[in-house]
Amino acid sequence: MNFQPVKSVRLYESVIDQIKGLIDSGQIKPGDKFPPEREMMKTMGVSRSILREAFRVLESKGIIESIPGGGRFLKDYYKTDYFSLKKHQLNLEKAQVLDILETREIIELKVVKLAVNRAADEDLYRIKKSLESEIGGKSALNRLFKQDVDFHTGIAQLTRNLVLKDTLRMLMDLLVKQYSSVSIGSFRRGELLAQHKEIMTGILARKEEKALEAAKRHIEYEREIFTSQ
Repeated sequence: MNFQPVKSVRLYESVIDQIKGLIDSGQIKPGDKFPPEREMMKTMGVSRSILREAFRVLESKGIIESIPGGGRFLKDYYKTDYFSLKKHQLNLEKAQVLDILETREIIELKVVKLAVNRAADEDLYRIKKSLESEIGGKSALNRLFKQDVDFHTGIAQLTRNLVLKDTLRMLMDLLVKQYSSVSIGSFRRGELLAQHKEIMTGILARKEEKALEAAKRHIEYEREIFTSQ
């Protein structure tokens, strides 16, 4: 029998574990607002100081966001170290970046296929308006990278599969962190946005093959940028 030493658990750690459990079960979703402190203190049977310490730890890890006068919200947890993968500590080699691109292609093509078949009309309209605003504006390179991530995760959201969306977003975030090592001149805003438009046109028309071919070209474009460095 392999017994393990018993660890004393601080109360605020129990609060953190309970919150993470609610996140895992989907009872708390990204963007959800936490109840008022007084309500949580009463429900959980802890003091204000214990509750605030738990929130402080969660905020330091990027899991929640506190807005002065607005309350506390669960952030999109692909941005946090909540996953065991410490992506913010990674300094990826080119071969690893290509592995991520390969994995992204497998996932994203499935995402596009599901989006064509599952997306609600109102969601398609929202993504279309967002893309039109993106194309019509001007942005710095770092903003362009964010637009790229937002576009692809927006499509993933159309699948109504939270795991797919979060997985794709995590992969996209990993890639964006590597863009700083790529020549700025390699990214052509017009070309990138034109590719987004092609993908979206296929999805809006619910033409699976057209959307998939556009997605393949887009991923290949980014792969060529990395391999040319």
